[in-house]
Amino acid sequence: MRPITLGIYKYIGNNNQEWNAIMATAVVASIPTAVLLILAQRYVAAGVTAGAVKD
Repeated sequence: MRPITLGIYKYIGNNNQEWNAIMATAVVASIPTAVLLILAQRYVAAGVTAGAVKD
């Protein structure tokens, strides 16, 4: 068991030139992060604006 990013790196490291498969895997790996950002977007925006305001 290893993180998906290390799996992609190992896949590239095998002298593989199948860029379609590599990019598809990278997109699939980024989907959970994008979903998390969409769900927490209001909290991220509130935190950024709260940190930018000077008392």
